[in-house]
Order: sequence, then structure tokens, then C-alpha cells
Amino acid sequence: MNIKSYKDKDGKTKYKFFVYIGTDVVTGKRKRTNRQGFNTRHEAKLEYLKLIEESKLISNKVSFLEVYKKWWNIYKLTVKESTQKTTSDMFRLHILPYFENSKIEELGYEEVQAFTIKKSKEYKKYKEIISYLSLIFKHAIRLGVIKSNPCDLIIYPKTEKREYIAPIWTIEDIKNFLKFARKELNSMWYIYFYLLIITGARRGEILALHWSDIQDDVITISRTTTRGVKSQIVDSPKTFKSKRSIVIDEEAVNLLKKWKTEQAKFFGVQNIVFTNLSGGYITQTFPIKKLQAIVEKYNLPYMTLHGLRHTRTTLLDIAGTRSKVISDILGHTNSKMTDKYNHSNLEEQRKIIGDIFT
Repeated sequence: MNIKSYKDKDGKTKYKFFVYIGTDVVTGKRKRTNRQGFNTRHEAKLEYLKLIEESKLISNKVSFLEVYKKWWNIYKLTVKESTQKTTSDMFRLHILPYFENSKIEELGYEEVQAFTIKKSKEYKKYKEIISYLSLIFKHAIRLGVIKSNPCDLIIYPKTEKREYIAPIWTIEDIKNFLKFARKELNSMWYIYFYLLIITGARRGEILALHWSDIQDDVITISRTTTRGVKSQIVDSPKTFKSKRSIVIDEEAVNLLKKWKTEQAKFFGVQNIVFTNLSGGYITQTFPIKKLQAIVEKYNLPYMTLHGLRHTRTTLLDIAGTRSKVISDILGHTNSKMTDKYNHSNLEEQRKIIGDIFT
């Protein structure tokens, strides 16, 4: 019990104390309060004990973290591991740091609105955060802990809409990059980027390729790598349309044959086309680093892995490729096209695959 004496402005002895009363919901900082002006130590002690009892009553209430854990144990059984990872990160980075020490019964409109305003200034997709937050309050209602969801009352701040424009390379930029990549990278990484460019596939789709997915000049996309809860995992592609077959050019076919022989010589026969030193899947951050290193070293125009995909889309469009073929190559879902995926456009793909560098 930290009760201290002090002298007031008239020189009389008075007593004061500080006491911890909880954690601020928005800042995450410990909250303390003080009382002073007591004539005796006994008076100060009585007030101190009163505040302690009140804080004990608060501590007996259900915490936000308790409800979150109960919800999580059910939720994780309903989604894929990659979604578990995304959701877990959302709570770990944005929500739990602010609410985990709070009592859920005491979180009302004002606390949640303040949190919403704060996040709207920090994070473009802040409404996603509030959607996840709302799930915890909904579960607290199921548990009978609270009667209403404060997220239902939120007024969302208006934020400036920023349209993302993916970078695009010209044919000359692509040729320069491949020239420098051949010089700087080993065979595996050069082939990886070559496939990214000519197929327009997503980075994880190429990283997830097995040798059995490659038949002559056609590669079949049927899986993708993604970050799981604990490690890199392989999952189904983004959408139904993401499962597709893509024609590759003669150069890619020859490069893959050469790499398969080279890979077997150093690592033995492998199932995975692009492997780490342990024979497992490569994490999705590695291609980013490889790309950026070459772009910076040779002063090439800014580029991202998604930009390479967007570049392929643009070149196909410029070449006059039918939108249906572009959609099938890239694995886009088009709500206007109700026909199921088929291989009928492979011959049309073969006609255009050689035009990418012309």
C-alpha cells in the first residue's frame, strides 16, 4: 500500500496515494489514478481499499481475451490454415494489443468508435479490422455475456480512396531484366522469373509447381503456396478459375528440362520444381528480394511480382487476345462467363505465346 505524506500550501501534513485501476482500451497503457488531501493515513487507507475492491469487481468480469479464445477454438475449425494465419495476424497486430486486457462488458460504443477512428488513420482497410472485432462481440452475445454489439453503432470515418495502379514493363524492360537475371541468378531462379513473365501466374502458383504438372509445353496450375499458421504450406488456388492449364514457349520447355537434370544431379530426384536447400517449398518473400535486387542494381523501372502479372495481361491485351483466353491464362473469375473451365483454348494460346518478346 503506497500511501505517502506531504505538506500542503499551509504547511499541514496530508496524505496521498496512487493506485493501478486497469488498462486504457485505445492506447494500451496502464491506467493509474491518485487521491490526495486526506487528513490522516487511516482515511487514505480506507479510500485506497475501496478502490481496490472496486477494481476486484471489475476483474471478475469476463475479459475480451477470454471471449476471443473461446471464439478462436471454434472458428479455426471452419477455415483453411491460410485463412487461420490471416485472421490470427489481424488480431495479433491490430485488435488484441488494444482490447485483450479489457472487460468485454465495459466496452461500449465510445471505446469501439475511438478505436475505429484511430485505425482509419493508420490502415487503409480498417473496416476489415472492425469486421473481425465484431465477430468477438457477436460471440460474447452467444455466450450471454453482453446483450448488444457496439460495432453495430459505429460511424465509419470517410477515407481517401487510392486506386492501386500496378507497374507495367515494356518489352524492352522485360528483355533487359531477363538479360540481367541470367547474369545474376542461378538456373532455378532465372527459370522461375521466366515462367512468371510468360504465364502471368501468381508467385505462389509457380512456387507450388510439381514436375508432374508439366507435360510438354503445358503447365497445369492446381495449387499454390501460402503462409500457414506455423510454416509455409500448399493450398488450393485462389478461386475455381485459378485451376487452369497454360501453354509455355519452347524456351521455357528447354529451360525446365535443363533445370530438371541439374536439380537431380545436386539434390536427387525431386517432386517440387522450385525447392529450397531442404527440398521443401520456397517462401513467398524470396522472389520479392530477388526481383528487387536486380531492379535496383541495374536501375530498371520499378516493378513488383504482381506488376509482372499485370504486364503480361497488358501485353496480351495489346496483342488483341480474346478476353476469354486472357481470363483463362491468368485464372481470373469473370462473372459474365458461366461456362466451366476447359482446355479448348490451348491451341489459341500456342499461337500467341511466341509473340511476347516481339
